[in-house]
Amino acid sequence: MTGPSSTPRGEHTPRPGTTWKTTTVGWKGEQYVEDDAPDSRPNRATRQALARGAALPEPENRPMTIDEAIEHWNEYDAQRDREKDGEADT
Repeated sequence: MTGPSSTPRGEHTPRPGTTWKTTTVGWKGEQYVEDDAPDSRPNRATRQALARGAALPEPENRPMTIDEAIEHWNEYDAQRDREKDGEADT
C-alpha cells in the first residue's frame, strides 16, 4: 500500500518558454489604417452568430425600446389622470 511521502517535493518554476510564447512570429508591428477605409470582414464565428441571430424569431418578452417606454409611461399617466378625474366627478 502506498501512502503520502514523508518528504514532499516542492514546486519549481518551469523553464522560460515552456508555458508561454516568447517570440513574435508573424508580428509585423503596428498597421496604419485610413479613417475612411472600409471595415474589415468579421471572422467566421461572428458571421455564423449573426446568421443564427437573423434566423431566430423575435422573442415575445423583449425589452422595451426607449420610445416604447416613453409611450407606455404617457399612456399610464393619461389613464391615471382619467381615473382621478372620474373619481372627483362622483
